[in-house]
Amino acid sequence: MWLFTKFGFFSIVQKDQDGTLTIRSHTKGDLDRLRNHYLPSLSPSRAQSETDYPWRANASAAALKEAMSTIVQEIDYSNFKSEVGLSTGHARAKRYSKVWSAMYDMPEDLLEPHATDFEGLPWSSPSSTRGNRRIRKKSYAKLTVFS
Repeated sequence: MWLFTKFGFFSIVQKDQDGTLTIRSHTKGDLDRLRNHYLPSLSPSRAQSETDYPWRANASAAALKEAMSTIVQEIDYSNFKSEVGLSTGHARAKRYSKVWSAMYDMPEDLLEPHATDFEGLPWSSPSSTRGNRRIRKKSYAKLTVFS
């Protein structure tokens, strides 16, 4: 999952089957801000060369869920892109805007399956597969984040 916040950009994945999530970032500062303000149990940041995300840390799903809930509760702005510029600078806001621009016309050029039939999401049937890859099913608490 990609997570864009006013203080950082993260890619969150499950690498191991122990329930620990790997939180990846392009900058150590993003992970530091996440740890210092919302997720104190986040492991120390570690650098990895020759990967698409050079900085990584780990956290439990429960701890990340709690941190994300707090982040959502603290939303107090009416325009995310403007808030990013104020919070972490206009250079980052420009990068985020490029992502926004790429997604802006998506409804016009991307045919999407019906929401209730999409495989691989938490509400799809437990036996869903895509190709030869088995989709892991888990229970997730409802948390929808739009900002």
